[in-house]
Amino acid sequence: MKTGFIGIIGRPNAGKSTFLNAVLEVPLSPVSRKAQTTRNRITGILNRSQAQYIFFDTPGITGMEKPLNRILNNTARGTLELSDVVLYFIDSRNFSADPELTALFSRSKKPVITVLNKTDAVKKEGLLPIMEKLSGFDFIKEIIPVSALKKKGLERLLNTIAEYLPESDMLYPEEYVSANPEKFLIAEAIKGAIFKKTSKEVPYSCAVYVEKVEEKKNIIVAYCTIFTARESQKGIIIGKAGAMVKRIGMKSRADLEELFGKKFFLELYVKTKKNWQKDNNFLRMLGYIE
Repeated sequence: MKTGFIGIIGRPNAGKSTFLNAVLEVPLSPVSRKAQTTRNRITGILNRSQAQYIFFDTPGITGMEKPLNRILNNTARGTLELSDVVLYFIDSRNFSADPELTALFSRSKKPVITVLNKTDAVKKEGLLPIMEKLSGFDFIKEIIPVSALKKKGLERLLNTIAEYLPESDMLYPEEYVSANPEKFLIAEAIKGAIFKKTSKEVPYSCAVYVEKVEEKKNIIVAYCTIFTARESQKGIIIGKAGAMVKRIGMKSRADLEELFGKKFFLELYVKTKKNWQKDNNFLRMLGYIE
């Protein structure tokens, strides 16, 4: 049997989280059209007869150098060291040469499978020049066109990944879908709902901390705080008569119930923590800094 770690790396909005959710068939990783919905390394586990795939979904690497962005970029880069195989995700609709990422992959010496995603929105003849350019990089072992949204090409991609994984027994029990802690997954679901339901800079200024989780016979109860960077954003998250925070709770609860297979009750609080993105102690509490 084959078992190994697969790093999913690319620029924001390349479809990394959509891919992970598609192959796992559960909403593990937050998905949004907004960049950097994923802020932590999310571990998704897929068990097949030929292999146990342990995926690392990472934040999209950006050129921004704000403190939080540096942490997210380092998380993505550090994933290379942990991975047996790297999936280099590219949005095939607007491909351009990416010197920073290609240099990063070249130095890593890890086998790289380039995933041309969103091919449902590109004509076949438009993919050929992209594939020709990519074939010039020695570190790229395979180029696989897919549409994660339409779930096309994923089986071929999984079979190709398995060829590069090491021989090993399973590292996680068969029933596992993630190695991330329960509190982490709850916080990610809430962050994903905030990105879905709010706009502009508001979701980027929000953080989620899960205070306590109580597991009862038929329900999981989670007490969570949504932090905003400014008082005005707190009002937006709460909404008129609490309408927005209610919508956020309904969306995240639905995703969590699908993920965990149990009923959820979320007690959501909203507080302001000014400039939390620059507070290392606060970032450490949230799990961005180890």
